[in-house]
Amino acid sequence: MRVKRKPILIIAFLIMALLAVYGTVAAQSNSDDPAVVITFFWREGCSHCAEEKPFLQELMAQYPQIYLRAYEVYDSQANLDYLFALGDAMSFETSGVPVTVIGDQAWVGFSDEIGTELSAAVAACSNDGCGDPADKFGLDTSGTVRSLQTAGETAADTESTTSPFVWVLAVVALVLVAYGVGALLRQAKKKPARKRH
Repeated sequence: MRVKRKPILIIAFLIMALLAVYGTVAAQSNSDDPAVVITFFWREGCSHCAEEKPFLQELMAQYPQIYLRAYEVYDSQANLDYLFALGDAMSFETSGVPVTVIGDQAWVGFSDEIGTELSAAVAACSNDGCGDPADKFGLDTSGTVRSLQTAGETAADTESTTSPFVWVLAVVALVLVAYGVGALLRQAKKKPARKRH
């Protein structure tokens, strides 16, 4: 069976083009800005919590590298336990909400002054990053329930471990299989030439 080179060259070109596009998209999606984790404990019906929520949304719009870890403490004992454990680890008062943690600092309550301090802390962390305090202090958050996440944060938390590169390869493999099946079908349709005796 003779292999035609033109279709194989076209497929090879398509593979290279797909890999080039994937490389460009992957390079653009990787941010060089260090992650800033804001841990926010709140309660439904809390007026200061309600004031802080839009402030945090504006802060996240200004700094896209912010990851908001928000925990509602009234309806979740695990979230409340995490608040107490973090308060013990960082030595801050846990008698009320909202409680906001950025880096090594914690704020209880919310006001314009606290908002200014939160903005300054995020600006400082945007240079070097501020990770999740649960990781820093080795606290178990497996039973906690997050809330108030942005769409990007939700997607990041539920993102499949399947790399886009794997999907590109799967598509290429599917194209190659389809081409092979098509070639076999074309070959089968051709009637074999009869030998003359």
